[in-house]
Amino acid sequence: MGYRVAGYSVNGDGGSLLGAAVSEKRIAAARDGDVIIAHINQPTHSAGAGVARGILDLKARGYAFVRLDDATENGSDATTN
Repeated sequence: MGYRVAGYSVNGDGGSLLGAAVSEKRIAAARDGDVIIAHINQPTHSAGAGVARGILDLKARGYAFVRLDDATENGSDATTN
């Protein structure tokens, strides 16, 4: 069917149940090759603000983001196999 199995290595917001500060810290601590999962579709939860700040922090440090379907099958830096 053409599907590839993917997982994640960083739970960014605990299913949107974590506070903004904790979500920001988790996402900002991501490393090259990590896959971050986050649920920012809960407007009454504060996690979304932390997700946004964490992503902005990574971008400010020069990280780039790719869609999983655009990622290479095998990484060159041993972060994906």
